[in-house]
Amino acid sequence: MRNKFKSVAAFGLSAVLTIGSAVFSLSAIAANYVPVPGSTAENPTFQKYLIMRAGDTTPNVSFQYTVTAGTPRSVNTDDNGVMEVRAGIDPEKITVTDAVFTAGQTTYPSAAASQIDVQRTDRTNTRFETEKGEKFAVSSGTVDFSGISFPEPGIYRYVLNETLSSGNEEKGIARDEDADRILDVYVTDNGNGTLEISAYVLHMDDQDVVINSSMGSGDVSEAGAKLEDKTDGFTSEYASRDLAFIQKVDGNQASRDKYFALTLELTGLTEGDQYVVSLSDDGDANTTDGNADASISADPNAATTVITSAVTQPTLLTVPSGGSITQTYYLQDGQSVAVRGLPANVKYALTENPEDYKASGASVSGYTDATTSGSKTISGIDEDGDGIVRTSYKNVRSGAVPTGVFVSILPGAMVALGGGAGFVLLKLRSGRKKEEDE
Repeated sequence: MRNKFKSVAAFGLSAVLTIGSAVFSLSAIAANYVPVPGSTAENPTFQKYLIMRAGDTTPNVSFQYTVTAGTPRSVNTDDNGVMEVRAGIDPEKITVTDAVFTAGQTTYPSAAASQIDVQRTDRTNTRFETEKGEKFAVSSGTVDFSGISFPEPGIYRYVLNETLSSGNEEKGIARDEDADRILDVYVTDNGNGTLEISAYVLHMDDQDVVINSSMGSGDVSEAGAKLEDKTDGFTSEYASRDLAFIQKVDGNQASRDKYFALTLELTGLTEGDQYVVSLSDDGDANTTDGNADASISADPNAATTVITSAVTQPTLLTVPSGGSITQTYYLQDGQSVAVRGLPANVKYALTENPEDYKASGASVSGYTDATTSGSKTISGIDEDGDGIVRTSYKNVRSGAVPTGVFVSILPGAMVALGGGAGFVLLKLRSGRKKEEDE
């Protein structure tokens, strides 16, 4: 009897499992979505902003990004007011293009209302200060989801990270203080059992998610509530330095008209980068200005021997292959040159041809002595606070004025001459008187 019961029970259990399995299979077939490929929607593009000082040109620089899965969030079942946040699937299949900047590309002095990230003022290292004449360049990157298919409705959360580049840091490019962005992919049921990608949302806070007044199919495509921390990208700042050098002459034999040849050598630069050289005041209080002749005629005066043909002094330096620049400038007493927007850690050396003058330096307050040997490094730390590195040459030519006839004995000579004249007059008078007596 027991065996019969066991047999019946086993048969019943088998039947139940079989029926249950069939029901589960039918249910699974009915509920399964056809995964929606990431390629069905346009891949999201984010902005990269690079802030620069007044007078700078955009450097050749690029920024790289990686993607990882975000943290899943539970659904708020009390009021059903928050959509489910899932960890992003297959982040290793996502590719992100670099944000690339090229030398001399367009810059902007003010931000449009849609440029959210460049206007943020809560990051000390990446603040856009228009009152200082700052400007910015814009590049972009694209997140490619074409290698992923999303199987269920929900928010798929990814973390977009700007990777640390030692090359950028060495150039003095300050990294965004918050290097991560949250990228949410909204996958929804369109009401007909078909999945679709409704939106991509880029924002700052991992805790945030779009909240709607009601849940259901298509709710993400509605306006919904705005995220307070929504962003359009990343921001960095190019903390450059200007290099200013000045020529002075001194001494009673020194010519203020003479041109001296000063040769500037810059090393450790990036090929293709460009640097503006100021030879005159551009009227912008935020820029470093020079004071030199843009063009010089051949042999302008007898005191100048270094200029043998007409010279046009360059106002833009472009870095050749090898990353070094050597350029000679010709300066008279009190004239100066300013090279703008040099990156930190670049080495510079300034030499000159003093000819028959004695070279010294630090002739102007705040300027270092350029005669010290060896090249110097432009520090990544702005010790003076104005972003300017200053150096100078002073050339001296003096001589002692000797005592001589026209200086020392001229008065005595005049006295002697006067005495001699008196003697002649007296003698003449004496001779006339003797003739009259006779």
